[in-house]
Amino acid sequence: MSRLEFDGMKHEITLYNSKEEIVGTWEAQNNIDHIVKDMRHLPDKSYIVQDQHSPHRHNTPGVDTADGEYGTCGIVRFYTPKTPYNEKHEGVGVHAGREHYYRRPGPQHPTKGCIRTTEEAMKAITKLMQSDALQTVTVKNNMFKGKK
Repeated sequence: MSRLEFDGMKHEITLYNSKEEIVGTWEAQNNIDHIVKDMRHLPDKSYIVQDQHSPHRHNTPGVDTADGEYGTCGIVRFYTPKTPYNEKHEGVGVHAGREHYYRRPGPQHPTKGCIRTTEEAMKAITKLMQSDALQTVTVKNNMFKGKK
């Protein structure tokens, strides 16, 4: 099974196939919007992927577009821990989107807890998932980055 590894210090996400070969490394960020009250960053740990064979798609016009909330490929969701305010922070995952936003476009654009990456990364992740199920997303070096 394949896996993703997000490095919060390097602002990169790396895709590994089931043979532990690097498929690619791309820019990625975990900039969480201030409106999210129960999470400042994703804690360092390995998360189990919910959408192992294909990203979750939304059936809302404009959402799954390059400039939409999640990018053209949708979101690869994973299970997140309980927080002081919620039993679990649902809907957290890896996605692209906001490619041409006027302020902090692409991976730098804030999310509601997710890791935002590039369209190129999501296309490669989506392609690999079809033949090599995505098992985990590991977050490392994300806790002490001088963030909020």
